[in-house]
Amino acid sequence: MHRQIRIIVSLIFCGQSLIAAPAILDDFERDAPGIPSSPALTVSLDASAGKPAEGRALSLGWPAPHGRWIECFYQKPLPIPTLIPDATLAIEADIWIPTAPSVVQLGLRLVDAQHELFQWSVNLSPAPTSGWQKVSLPIDLANANAHWGGNNNGRVEFPLKLGGYAAVFANGNIPAGRLLIDNVRVALFPGITLTTDRFPSLVNATGSSVCALIITNTHDKPLRISLKGKLEIQCFNREELERIVELLRSLA
Repeated sequence: MHRQIRIIVSLIFCGQSLIAAPAILDDFERDAPGIPSSPALTVSLDASAGKPAEGRALSLGWPAPHGRWIECFYQKPLPIPTLIPDATLAIEADIWIPTAPSVVQLGLRLVDAQHELFQWSVNLSPAPTSGWQKVSLPIDLANANAHWGGNNNGRVEFPLKLGGYAAVFANGNIPAGRLLIDNVRVALFPGITLTTDRFPSLVNATGSSVCALIITNTHDKPLRISLKGKLEIQCFNREELERIVELLRSLA
């Protein structure tokens, strides 16, 4: 169902719209993983990962005992062409985890031009049985979960590349096992459709500065919106009011 929010805006509205199909960063369809193993981690490509129609997946295997997390790094970090300043996107992946309790968090590690590492993490849904799930990590360039290495100044210096992965265990007693990762891809947040009663300009320099603006988000995904000036909101029901409040909080 399309989401529509009716907003009465005075002065200026600025919206950002990015629309594109997901772009594959790594589908692991090759002979070698390009990620070295370590004493704490065995890295391989699995051609029988329960998704035979989709070929290989990255396999990250750990022994027992082990630490609280595992990590791995590409020998040659992968470019992310669409990850530019002010980009609004997420990195998605298909992952397979063992039956809970097992892996509870997945981290993506991006490396910038000064070799500083930035990590964004997502909590994983406990798996009652082992199986595949889709995960999505919105990349907020101003708010990485952690950063270290390089010049370690906490400022992203482009270009950013996909540097590796990390996974956190529920506890230190998880038995030996493995995590599978496949089809790592960039998904740009869907764009928005704008209509007003004063097309093509929202501002009327010679008359009233108030106009009606309809924002339609066809994919029901997060939006980046900037508003300047007075804002008066008309909502149609309580559900719409809650959505608008959530939107305004994201703008704060």
